[in-house]
Amino acid sequence: MNQASINYRKLQAPPGNGDCFIEPPISESQSYIHANHQRFAAFADIEIGGLSFTALRQQARDEIITAGREHTQTYLDLTHTEVIETTSIVLTGHQPTLFHAGVWFKNFCLDHIAKHTQSLAINLIIDHDLVKSTSIKVPSQTGNTVTLKTIAYDVTAASNRIETTGIQDENLFNSFPQRVADQLNVFVEDPLLESFWKLAQQAPTDIIGHKFSHARHQLEHRLGMNSLDVPFSTLCRGASFARLLLHLMKNAARFHKVYNAAICEYRKVHRIRNPGHPAPELEILSDRIELPLWSWTSSTAQRQRLFCQVTAEQLILSDLPASFELRLDLAASSSECVEQLQAWQQTDIQFRSRALLTSMFSRLLLGDLFIHGIGGGKYDQVTDQIIFEFFGQQPPLFSIATATLGLPVPLPNDGSTAIAAATVDLRHLQFAPDKYLRRLEQLGIILDAQQAALLIEKQQLLKDSRAMTDKQAWHQAIEKINQDIRNTLPAAAAQLESHRQQMEITQNERTLLQSREFPFLLFPLKTLATLLETGLKTP
Repeated sequence: MNQASINYRKLQAPPGNGDCFIEPPISESQSYIHANHQRFAAFADIEIGGLSFTALRQQARDEIITAGREHTQTYLDLTHTEVIETTSIVLTGHQPTLFHAGVWFKNFCLDHIAKHTQSLAINLIIDHDLVKSTSIKVPSQTGNTVTLKTIAYDVTAASNRIETTGIQDENLFNSFPQRVADQLNVFVEDPLLESFWKLAQQAPTDIIGHKFSHARHQLEHRLGMNSLDVPFSTLCRGASFARLLLHLMKNAARFHKVYNAAICEYRKVHRIRNPGHPAPELEILSDRIELPLWSWTSSTAQRQRLFCQVTAEQLILSDLPASFELRLDLAASSSECVEQLQAWQQTDIQFRSRALLTSMFSRLLLGDLFIHGIGGGKYDQVTDQIIFEFFGQQPPLFSIATATLGLPVPLPNDGSTAIAAATVDLRHLQFAPDKYLRRLEQLGIILDAQQAALLIEKQQLLKDSRAMTDKQAWHQAIEKINQDIRNTLPAAAAQLESHRQQMEITQNERTLLQSREFPFLLFPLKTLATLLETGLKTP
């Protein structure tokens, strides 16, 4: 069986406000699920961590449904959420941050696909990542000038793992809505900021990321959406994840080779020089092979890379600073090794997958169809290649969904054409001022007698035979008449430059306000929901 190598795909967010990107169309999602079931069947006899692939998928399915119910029922009524044995699972996921509306669009797609295919919708809270920021950017107006103002909802914690980061500054967190509103009220009426923040404050957790997830999830249910939320950190402590980890440990050398080859091929195809994109290559340090996981203990505030050493009798796990060394006896059964891996995570040591392994685990074992955004859709070409080369089977298909939404604010007129014209005028004024005079004529401006005479003289000079015989004299004559024309327009250059600068300021404000990166909580809920629902109906 052959599969094509990684191909170049130019995936970009849709450019226009209100535009959406969904691949495949929601109407075809059932065929994707059916195709994935056929692909999963081809994995059936592969053993992973002591279980057949089919048995491991069932274990992972049971774990994610149980974890989803246990987590979600702490703040939502799940009375009407039924799951039967044959129900498919559709997944999406993102870090629990104050992301832009295009990211939230995935959850709207999740709901529609699940309802269209009669599947269970589950959102993975990617809480095993790091807190990248504790602030957002908000449009602010000072006088007649629009800028971006950075407003913090908390201070940075010493340990910046999302799953363990609680509120550091209660006053800063609680005052956040008012400080944002002080800047935003001039632009947006009734943003969902206040209602979202109240839900976050009332959430039965101290973890900021989980507070944000609870608030978002409750808003979704108020809009008629039906799904479960699951912290990915919970799944990383489960038996199915431990079995996959055990499988990677036992096959560390081969997986290392496959993983790095896929990353290198992606970089080659996409002409990427950044060694960290889409992910760093795994290293081998002496006889220790790096795995695509993070680890940490209470004594290591920052997460560390995880390494595995394979000997004839043991599998030895350690982090880069060697703050711990864990040994699994190869004479023990797979189930005993899995129990030990889980037991370690009940004490002081945690294992968390990195991006590509998170995607591989989710797509292969947790669900029947995964919905990525643009970024995930790009890098999962690498995951596809890893799955194919490591397991020898075609990877499951995935969907891609995103949207571009700008704040519902009045925008300055588009001045890009006028700016380009002013730039051309300035260049003509410097190098060919006769062309600038011609443009004035086209605009209906009557030239004075001197300007008209200079235009005729310049035209005659351009036809002068000295251009071929005495280029230096001809060039000097051209420069003189150009200067004579400019002298008839003493203030033109300064006026044009001032006008262009003002237009550029206005155009920059337009670009700023059009950004798709503003957090979803700055939008009015009704406006945002309408736009996102409209996008789902677009063929």
